[in-house]
Amino acid sequence: ELDTGKCVRTFTGHTRTVRSVAVINENMFISGSWDKTIRLWNTTNGQCIRTLIGHARRVSSVAGVANNRCLSGSWDNTIKLWKLDSGECLHTFVGHTRGVSSIAPLDNDRFISGSDDTSIKLWRLSNGGCLKTFTGHSSTVYSLVPVGNDRFLSGSWDKTIKLWNLRPPESNNGNKEGEAIEQSNNE
Repeated sequence: ELDTGKCVRTFTGHTRTVRSVAVINENMFISGSWDKTIRLWNTTNGQCIRTLIGHARRVSSVAGVANNRCLSGSWDNTIKLWKLDSGECLHTFVGHTRGVSSIAPLDNDRFISGSDDTSIKLWRLSNGGCLKTFTGHSSTVYSLVPVGNDRFLSGSWDKTIKLWNLRPPESNNGNKEGEAIEQSNNE
């Protein structure tokens, strides 16, 4: 509670470290754990609604996406798209060569993933295809966040934060698509 700082509810059920949580809606959220599972929780009563099982290694990142679905990234080098109402795995995205450490939805049909392989990949939900691979970090990409409709930020173990373009080359003021946008400290 805000006035007292008291914890309102504790959710238990995972058997290893919880690495990621993401809100689905006001009444539900998901969690990803090193126990290789994703859990869907009810915020009202604290109950686990469903456990999603399918990753071979630790789950390190989760995110909610449109149409009552979620994404999970794992140290098994894959990302899975799940249907929350049934627990069915709809698709497994394969392309990273090391563990997936971060996921961020961009819109209803695209998301980005960061990995221990130092790359960031842009994916299409509707067909499972990898649209682009972004390179420039020298270590694990731990954090991704969209910036408007055509850019995103990435944070890495390499001690850098990079701002990236998603716009086509003809509309981005000379920066190449998928290229980190250089920022001067003097501006």
